[in-house]
Order: sequence, then structure tokens, then C-alpha cells
Amino acid sequence: MSATPFSALADFGEEEEIDEIINNVEQTKISSSPTDGDGFTEVKKKKAGDNRRNQGDDRAKGNQKNKNAKGKNDRNDPDLSTAMAAFDCNQTQLAKFEKTDPLNFGTDVRGFICKKDGPMMGSLFLTHVNDAPYQQLIYGTPKTQFPLRGSDEDEGQRRLVTLPKFDQICFTTKWNGTNILFFKYHGAQGETYISAKTRGTAFLEDGASGNFLSLVKQCLKIESSFLTPMSSDLPQELIYMRTPNVQCMSMELVGRDVPHLVRYNFNLKLEPLFLSYMDGSISPIMNPTDPNFPTLPTLVPSSQWNYDDLAREIHQYRQEAFRVNEKFRQENSLKTRTWFEHFAVEGHVMYLLNEQGLAVSRESLYKIKPKDIATSHWEIYDHGTQLIVLEAMHKILDRGEQVNKESLQVELNLNDVVWEQFGKDIIDTCHGITKPSDRSAAPGAPRVLVLLGIPGSGKSTVAKRLVEMGWDRVNQDEMGTRPACERAMQESLKKNRSVVVDRCNFDIAQRHTWIQIAHKFKVTQVDALHLKVPAEVCKERLKTRKDHPTIKDAIEGANIIDKFGNMFREVSPYEGFANIYVASNDAELEAILKTLNLIEII
Repeated sequence: MSATPFSALADFGEEEEIDEIINNVEQTKISSSPTDGDGFTEVKKKKAGDNRRNQGDDRAKGNQKNKNAKGKNDRNDPDLSTAMAAFDCNQTQLAKFEKTDPLNFGTDVRGFICKKDGPMMGSLFLTHVNDAPYQQLIYGTPKTQFPLRGSDEDEGQRRLVTLPKFDQICFTTKWNGTNILFFKYHGAQGETYISAKTRGTAFLEDGASGNFLSLVKQCLKIESSFLTPMSSDLPQELIYMRTPNVQCMSMELVGRDVPHLVRYNFNLKLEPLFLSYMDGSISPIMNPTDPNFPTLPTLVPSSQWNYDDLAREIHQYRQEAFRVNEKFRQENSLKTRTWFEHFAVEGHVMYLLNEQGLAVSRESLYKIKPKDIATSHWEIYDHGTQLIVLEAMHKILDRGEQVNKESLQVELNLNDVVWEQFGKDIIDTCHGITKPSDRSAAPGAPRVLVLLGIPGSGKSTVAKRLVEMGWDRVNQDEMGTRPACERAMQESLKKNRSVVVDRCNFDIAQRHTWIQIAHKFKVTQVDALHLKVPAEVCKERLKTRKDHPTIKDAIEGANIIDKFGNMFREVSPYEGFANIYVASNDAELEAILKTLNLIEII
């Protein structure tokens, strides 16, 4: 099959979408004791009655399946019983693993990951190293809490939650990225290894959720096959790990190479957060103040604060950070408050410390965020809000938990009032999205390709090429309405045929329709192809086209293109697509189609 030049492609099959889009432009308003060297402490089993408080959560997670643990997590297993006691949890709140440490060649490790929400979530209980029994507890990075109660509508009247007794307060930068925990563990022969993990994994890995192993090795320039405290080439960033009683070092992987809400002016860094010792105690690492704004003092004795003063200081900080973010968006012509790289700052972390400079507990870490990040997402359930929901859903999936009302409400930190307003929308946004590892199609199985782009970008021409190869095309210009397109797609999938969706698909809600339908028919691979052609190029194409069925002249067509351009939102990796491809020229398009095996290679 001969290739059609990308520059010659043109489609104007979206005119019938305009009425639908205009009708939906207005968004609906939503009026510790010391331990020995391996870090394992004696733990006491909880009374049976104490575990009853978890039964509701257990029922909600009753359908959760862990492939590694299936058939193996026997209550007679002494390792399992000890891990349950160590984490004060039940069997369903543990995930068993058997992994080879990617930073220490040939080192095999077995154990459990704690999935119970709370200060021990993500912690590890190791049972064997290289098949030799050696129990040890590895403390994870605890979730931070919100320090204020009340709503942002009453910001000035908000009060602190009840705080534990403390001697000092420490404020550090809250980095916006992916948490990476470096930790030490030991072998039965006295070996000491350094490795790393994300919150939901036992060790770093590359996969659909992110190439965190490769990124960390790139960031630290790790080339050796083993990483130990005494390695001559131990990265300078990990020098704290040579301290004998330091068990873990929590860091944040941030930068333009791993985009999140905050836009940083560097590509990739590991920013230090805190040290965790063998007994689980935490010591914050003081970092330089963010230059974007004046901040709260770094370390302050508790005698200088009372509750009202501290609440007012936090309130003033949140206001100041919000103004910084608003100014950043205005200076960079950014239109929404809830999107990748639309923020200058995320906030601070407040540590409550004792006289020795250690956190008074693993639950005394608090996040202080400006209101645009913390709560204003929930004024309107728009594209940005949906992105926040999808990101939260993927964090739940990464931890191996079931996505449901309970887990979403906790991850999004929503009270019952807000859930009452948004719960149905949130559940609908998550429906049909599977784990990244489940998004590939078996040979010969039907697939779905969702095309994205403004009118004139070439979607219909690409779709027609696929039709020549036996795909079914769903196009609203020909079918009249979106419901008609949905019915056509369902009929095709019933017949086990692959489908290309030829529409603008300009935001999450538009694109999610096709993912939901694919999920209904058990189609696992849904890819997105964004034809990212400049608006001016599309307008020029319109001038030379005289036979469009609905667009009568170039002026009308230019207005339609501008309307779609203003409403178009970039596709996010959290939306549930198996692969996201972007083509902006002939060569890129042809390379993508060959990658997808969608054209004959001549």
C-alpha cells in the first residue's frame, strides 16, 4: 500500500460535533523501641477484637486478587503471621512478592508489602534473601496529613487538627513527583545491600506505570552490578546510607522528564526528603527554600507558636503560594488550574519534631498546599478535575488495591459532602480503565485506535487507510450523532472486528467513551493517535477544499478550527490507553503506523 503524504491529509468530519461541543462547553458547577541491626523489632499481636475495625475495608476489597499470593498466603505460614503482626493488619492487606533486586545482580528476595492504609503502607517485611531465612522490617514513606480542618470557603476561620505534643516545627519544600525510597537490607551471611522502591512496589522496575528503574539509574549514574554502603562508586546523593543506623532515605524524583503538576526548570533530579532509622523514626533533611516565594521559617521551637498563630501562618502561606501559582499561569498563558506543569509550587511539608530533631511519630508529617492544588479542583468537575481523579486511581492500582468508593475517597482526601456531589462522576471516570499491565492484545484479538486532533489534521485519511486493511471506521460526520457512533462501535466489536474512532476527541470525557465501550466487550488494547498539526496548516487546507458537506467557506471553517483548538486538551498517560502516539509530520506518522503494524511495509 502506498503511503499518503502527511501534509496532504485533510478531514473535516467533525462539523456535527459542534452542536454537541457547544452544549457541553459550560461545565456543570458542583454548587519506637531500639532494634537490632536488621531493623526488625519485636511486635505484639493485636487482640482479635482490634481487627474488627478493618472488616468493612476487608469486605470492600473482597474481590482483590494478588497473583503472587494466590494459593500461598496460608495462615499457617509463620512468615505471614509475623508480617501480619508487624503491620497490625490482616491477610488481605498484604501482598506477597518474590523478586530479584535490579540494583544488586542475582540477589533474590522474598517477603510481603503492606497495603493497609496508614503510616506503614508500602513498607516491606522481608523473609528470605537468596533463599536464606532472614526476617527484617523495611519502613516505607508514610503519607502526609492535612493540618487544617474546615473548607476553603472559610479559609480564614480554619483551625488546626489536634496535633501531638512536639518540641520543634520544621518546614521543607514539598516536591511534586514520584516518591523513591532507598533502603538497606541484609543477607544471612552479613551482606548489606542498598536498593530502592516506589510506594507500591518491592523494588524499582520499568513498566507501563513509568520507567523508574532506568530514570533513577540515569539520575544517579549507576553503572555497577551491586550497590552497597561501602561501594567505592556509591552516588554522592546516597552518602547518608553509609551511616549504620540509617535504614532508608526518602527522595522525590522530579523534573521535566517526569511531568506532574509543577513545572520545574530542570530535566531530572532526586530531591532528598528525610532519613528513616532502624526503629522507624524519621529525621527531615533540610533543603533550600523554594526561590519562587518567601516561606515559613525552616526550624522553629514550639514555644514560639500557639495553635491560633500556627493556623494563621499556614493560612497566609497558602494564600501566598496560590498567588504565586496564579501569576505563573498568567505569565505563561495557561488556561486551567488543574493540568500538567500549570503550577510553580506545590507547597511545604511540616514536620512535628521532638528535642532530638526526630518526628514525634510517623503520622506527624503534614502537607501544606495552596488551595488551587488542595481543594479548588472540586468547584467544577471539568477536564482538570478528571485528571486528578485518574492520577489517584492509578496510584491505587499501583498499590494493588481495588478501585472503589472507599479507596478513591481516601486517596483523593474527600469528605462525605464532596463525595456526595462528585462521587457518581468520579466512579464513572474510572470505569473501564484497567491496570497498565492488562492493556495488551493477544495476537488476532480486536483492537481500538482512537484518533485525536482538530479538524483538518488528517484523521479521516488515516482512518480510511485502516478501512482498506479491514478495520471498521466510526465517524460522526457520516453517522450523524455520537450515540450513533457508539452503537456502530458496539456492533463492530460484537463481530470481533477492530475499530478506528475518527473524531476530534478533544478531552478526557470524549475519549473515555470509547475506552468504556472497549472494556464492555473485553477489548484490552485501546491506543490513541494524536495528529498534532498546527491550526494554521489546517486552515490553509480548508481554503483549497471546495466540496466539504457541512463547512461552507474558509471563514466558517477557520472559526470551527479555533473553537476546537481552544477546547482541545492533551491526552494524559492516566486515561487508560495502552499506548499514546503523537505525529506532527509525515515521517512521524509513517513510523507510528509501522510500529502499530497498521500498514503494509513495502
